[in-house]
Amino acid sequence: TAALPVLARVIHGQTMITGFRTGCGFPFHCLDDLCSALLTLPALNSISFDQFAGQGPEEGQSLESMDKLLQLRSLREVTFGDIVFTNTLSKVVAKALKERSEITDLHFQGTSFLEGGGAMIADALETNTTLKCLDFFAKADKVFYKVLALILLSNCTLQKLICSAPDGSGNCSWLSSLILALQVNNGLKVLCISGIDLIDKKLSTAMR
Repeated sequence: TAALPVLARVIHGQTMITGFRTGCGFPFHCLDDLCSALLTLPALNSISFDQFAGQGPEEGQSLESMDKLLQLRSLREVTFGDIVFTNTLSKVVAKALKERSEITDLHFQGTSFLEGGGAMIADALETNTTLKCLDFFAKADKVFYKVLALILLSNCTLQKLICSAPDGSGNCSWLSSLILALQVNNGLKVLCISGIDLIDKKLSTAMR
């Protein structure tokens, strides 16, 4: 925390820095200050926010600088690792996807969301025309997948989708609507789903 102002001065305006990773012990109450510093990097194209303790920013915490960072014209790849998403953070990511984001690869690895948080992000893909890879290896509810299935009916930009069973039980009936959406979606080229039991008549019918 004390070193952050020094870091901000050292990296300010550096044109050689193209990527930045927080490290797993990053204190999230400093998130907006870090994003302010990263906004000065004109060549930044990838950023990874990580946490080993399953933490994240507090609900209502100012994320104004992060909002601007996610809409940075040079930014292409964003990763969130083991972070607990508040609705405030979900709204910021969804807003970026809806508006001026140039992000092509978005990864949620081991993250968890409050109810409806994941669905906000999925819904934002309805008008997004830049995202090509969505890695959603995260704890999301079934609403997320229902919304995602609807989005795939019209979104033809997304080319790679990685996700996992929402409840960890192996039940896969929830997946049928997503598979059926592929009847009309002609953009998706890679679909990876882990943690499901394929012995399911409803899903088998949808796949056929």
